[in-house]
Amino acid sequence: MPDLRKEMVAESTARHGVVVFLLFFILIELYNSSVPAKDQLKVGAAWTGWGITFILLAFFFIMPELEAKVLAAG
Repeated sequence: MPDLRKEMVAESTARHGVVVFLLFFILIELYNSSVPAKDQLKVGAAWTGWGITFILLAFFFIMPELEAKVLAAG
């Protein structure tokens, strides 16, 4: 049964990540809608660059560390 618990924790962590991503996406789109049309491409490019950077950081550094803590806890 420990394997089932690990799968449940991994699924919960993934759901949390999706919710956080969607919240940030909504906030970015709300901000982008308040910017003039000619500047929206610049804002989109800047947010895309930062978004890709943070997704890569989360995928390669933050998530493995969290998973290691969960596995160590048991």
